Amino acid sequence: SDEDKFIYGFNLNSFRKLIDHTNINPYNRKPIPEKAIKNMKKLIKIEKIEEQQETAHLTAKQKLTQRVMKIFQEIDRLGIYAGGTDINWFNSLNPNKLRLFYKTLEDIWNYRADLTLTQKARIAPYQNMFSVSVSNYYKITSINKMKDVVLGEMEKLVFSAELDSDKTLGCYYILIAFVEINPIVASLMPWLVQY
Repeated sequence: SDEDKFIYGFNLNSFRKLIDHTNINPYNRKPIPEKAIKNMKKLIKIEKIEEQQETAHLTAKQKLTQRVMKIFQEIDRLGIYAGGTDINWFNSLNPNKLRLFYKTLEDIWNYRADLTLTQKARIAPYQNMFSVSVSNYYKITSINKMKDVVLGEMEKLVFSAELDSDKTLGCYYILIAFVEINPIVASLMPWLVQY
């Protein structure tokens, strides 16, 4: 609510991103009231506490599985592959396949997709993509750490964008990487195979 008694609605994550970069209401070009910013910060704290309470009883393996499921559910929600995805595409990756997947996904994002900075900013706004270099990723010995890093990049590609069309592009890059490292996925989505 502003001083003119107009009430504006925002998605909490969108509002947070807006506040991170400007203090201007995009609808009326006036400064966002400090009270609204304080309320947003309270809501974010409450959301984090609730999320922690929901997952507090889960083991590390269950938390990892939950992250994988959320990513694959979002890919399915976007309707990218009519047959539906399978979390085992990720869960079955051994350390060598995880390294190859990370390297492939990083290569698609930074080189093969030939994305402009503007396109990257729409797909993964305000994200530092692939902050772990491929050479440093190859040095990681813990499979749980490897999965954590890869899932972090996948989450950025799947959940960061404002528009579903941009989220869909991020999901396509993930599926292309799966197609390249897993013959079963390649047989299910031959149109994503790149020669």
